Amino acid sequence: MKDKTNKLTRVMVPVVFLLLISCVSIPKKQPPSLPVELRADLGRIGIVSASFQPEVRLRKPMTKGAAAWHGAVEGAEAALRFPCNNIGCAGFLALVPVFAAVGSVAGAIMGVPPQKIKESEDALSDCLATLNFQETMREHFFRAAREQTQYPFLLLEVQGPTVLDEEVTYGSLSDKGIDTILEIGLRKFELWGKKDSINLPLDLLMAAGIRLIRVADGLVLFSRNFVYDYVSVPLKFSEWGANNAQPFREELDRAFQYLATEIVKTLSMIQTPLEYVSFLPVVVPIVWVDIDIIPDDRDNNIYLRSMKTISVAILFSTDFPAPDEEIVQAEDTLTFGRTGKEVSLIGCTRKLKDVNRDGKKDLVCQFLTADAGFQSTDTVGVLKGKTTTGRSFEGSDKVRVLRYK
Repeated sequence: MKDKTNKLTRVMVPVVFLLLISCVSIPKKQPPSLPVELRADLGRIGIVSASFQPEVRLRKPMTKGAAAWHGAVEGAEAALRFPCNNIGCAGFLALVPVFAAVGSVAGAIMGVPPQKIKESEDALSDCLATLNFQETMREHFFRAAREQTQYPFLLLEVQGPTVLDEEVTYGSLSDKGIDTILEIGLRKFELWGKKDSINLPLDLLMAAGIRLIRVADGLVLFSRNFVYDYVSVPLKFSEWGANNAQPFREELDRAFQYLATEIVKTLSMIQTPLEYVSFLPVVVPIVWVDIDIIPDDRDNNIYLRSMKTISVAILFSTDFPAPDEEIVQAEDTLTFGRTGKEVSLIGCTRKLKDVNRDGKKDLVCQFLTADAGFQSTDTVGVLKGKTTTGRSFEGSDKVRVLRYK
């Protein structure tokens, strides 16, 4: 009798358990809502996208002819860098043409035929021509906002900034029940790599910015810039344009998704009431500049144990033209390292020089290796600063971090 009871118990317990859990309704997981403070303070938020075309740069490889000339110059300079100690200098000078010839041949081999460059450029240009950057950015944000939050953002068919950093007034929207405007603008797009490289792999960089603007008085409540630069495997120019630019299209989609997600996350973390809005981190729009870390080293090798200082050149161009007063007098604002926040500046040279041979003088500064905070896994160095007129600027370059030379 006891055995029968035990058997019956072993059968009934699972059955009862199944009946109990079948009666329990498991609620579906809902996206998190934005903080109550944010919802109360900002009211109804309308989304407006910028209408200007972002800055677009495609860094092309060198043709075989240009690469041959580049290789010849590099080879000649390599020969001249050999220390001769006043002994046998004539012999070293005699080797300059030999080194130049070897460099020229190597450059010609590494260079890319002009036709292949044009085919890749056409494929990439066709892709970009059919893409509305600002509208695509807005659509990705709206989709991410629906998936990741319950806040009812409203898409507005209102023209946003027509040029970078234009201040637009939205006062007329208060009559339509809109309390706050979220401006979203794609600022920059670039396939970038080290300057003066013949045909190195390129990363895809995309930068977007947002501004929260109170409709009633036009006050900018919050602004921030976001950057996508996370290509797992950098591709060469021709590889980006292969198969009708399919790798390029796929990476673009990942970039838009990443930026949209980061914007939604940032908005979800804003919890400060508007009466304390003066404490919100309003960010001055960033000017993107080209830098060259260790200009004399093509690989940008940083040796943690044997290199005391790191040279960084700020390369001035038509986009960032004036080193004279704005930067030279504000060099104490420069920070450089693995994140760009490291206080590692030693000083900058008083005499400007043309580092990248583009006809424009560049500023070269020295930073302490120990204070730059680089780790062996780092692949990018970042420089940040402000001009005397208050413009924030930022630049980055690839690095290879090693312990010893």
